[in-house]
Parts: sequence; C-alpha cells; structure tokens
Amino acid sequence: MAWAGFGVLGLAWVLFLSTRAVERRRAGRGRPAVEETAPRAAALAPRRLGVP
Repeated sequence: MAWAGFGVLGLAWVLFLSTRAVERRRAGRGRPAVEETAPRAAALAPRRLGVP
C-alpha cells in the first residue's frame, strides 16, 4: 500500500513539469513586458512624515 504514495508523488511531479513546460513556452511569445518598476518602487518606498 505504501507504493500508492510513490504513485501520487510521481503524478504530482509529472503535473508540475508539464505546467512548467507550458509556462516556459508561453513566456517566449513576442509580447513585450510592461515596465512598471518606477511606480512600484515609489509605492514601496518608505514614507517620512514632514518630508515631501
């Protein structure tokens, strides 16, 4: 009965690898990434009271 756990683990591993392969395939498409580092950095920067 312990072999069933190895089967479930193997199935989870195959599912993980297949989804990773699909993500890699979709990541290479020609759509450029949107640059939003400046607004995000400004939003995450610590704010000081009394200093603009």
